[in-house]
Amino acid sequence: MLKLKHFSFLFTVLLVFNLFASNIVFAEEANEIKPTIVALGDSIPYGTSLPDRSLAFPNLILGGQAHVINKAVPGQTSSGLLSLIDSDPTVGEAIQSANIITINTGNNDLLQAADIQGIVMALQAGKEIDHQKLNEEIALAVTAAGGNLVGILNKIRAVNADAPILLYNIYNPFPNIETEPEKTLYPIGEAILTDVNKILPSIATLFPKTFILDANKAYENNQVEYVYSFPDVHPTPAGHQALASIANELLLEILAPKEPDPKYEMDLSLSFEDETEGPVSIQVDLKGQEPLHLFWMAGEKQPLDFYNNDKEIVNPIVGSKFEVSENGIYTVLAVFSDDFTQIAISTINVTNIVPPVEEPPTEEDPPAEEEPPAEEEPPTDEEPPAKDEEKTPPPPIKKVETKKPIVKEQESKKGNKLPNTATNAYNFLVWGAGLLFIGLVGVTSLYVYRRKTAV
Repeated sequence: MLKLKHFSFLFTVLLVFNLFASNIVFAEEANEIKPTIVALGDSIPYGTSLPDRSLAFPNLILGGQAHVINKAVPGQTSSGLLSLIDSDPTVGEAIQSANIITINTGNNDLLQAADIQGIVMALQAGKEIDHQKLNEEIALAVTAAGGNLVGILNKIRAVNADAPILLYNIYNPFPNIETEPEKTLYPIGEAILTDVNKILPSIATLFPKTFILDANKAYENNQVEYVYSFPDVHPTPAGHQALASIANELLLEILAPKEPDPKYEMDLSLSFEDETEGPVSIQVDLKGQEPLHLFWMAGEKQPLDFYNNDKEIVNPIVGSKFEVSENGIYTVLAVFSDDFTQIAISTINVTNIVPPVEEPPTEEDPPAEEEPPAEEEPPTDEEPPAKDEEKTPPPPIKKVETKKPIVKEQESKKGNKLPNTATNAYNFLVWGAGLLFIGLVGVTSLYVYRRKTAV
């Protein structure tokens, strides 16, 4: 069985060149490998009214470079298609082998419910149209067709989960012109299709790889060219080409090989790896790619921590680096797309920040020194100490200034001054000599006095 992944590249090449009428000739091997298109539905994919059924739109998809299995049945309703899948084994086998599946159904459900022929006859007879009854019949038909479509898609996906399903909505076959019966039928057709075409997208979303092709929009204001004249409601060759074109546009979009998403890489490094007391810078290397946003957080984080965070701080990074002052793990997130799906995230562990070391005192700021003991000033000749004083008062203490040698100021006074090396011992020697002298004088005077009295 040829799977979609086996021919997707070849399919895109064929599609692009055929859409633009390329003259490139492909190798025989390429031509032998063709995707399989299975067409399901009513008289539209069958090719009713065409001069040649090869002009039906399933044969025109991919520029004819596909193998088409047309299982459409003229006049078939949605309930008829649902029964056909179960009753005809060849239909089930075709669905199972399909690479692409097209579905056109519900047209006959609405035509029968609306009784278009009855409306035309009423117009010709000059009778009023019962719009309330018409709306009620259409509503019932839409509900039934919707339920049948769900069953059809369920059965297809049960045997083929990969093939894209191209579900055409229903076009208004009546042109907007002033002649009857088209003048009356055109607004009726618009009213009918508004409701039925609205439910198709909601049904398609229930099944993967199921796409709505807007035939109604493609035919809008083009019915004269795309649809045979009333009472025929089938597409002309131009109308079939339009149906094939909208299929090609979708297939080119969904099956063309896409460039892989770029792989965003990020490296984090420290500006200084040796031990340091101060903060360190973390450098962010994004390999030359420019992010839309750049953030960092403390700790080991995940992308959702950056998006849904109301407690911890998310920090923007200006430039390509940021500073941290504590050891630990830090996480950086780079965002490359507006929807935050293209990202790069990385962490780094900082361990080289150490506490500051206290430095010893320097010469400019030495420790306080103890003051030396104060020296006593010797007495001078002008101010002799009193005889009855046993001790002399200590001289004033001179403060020693830090960082400068102690220098005594020289005072200009009368008499001689003891040198700086004099101490209290010299003072005691002087006092002792004086007292000894006084004692000798007293003893001598007493001796002389006694000799004179004795004579």
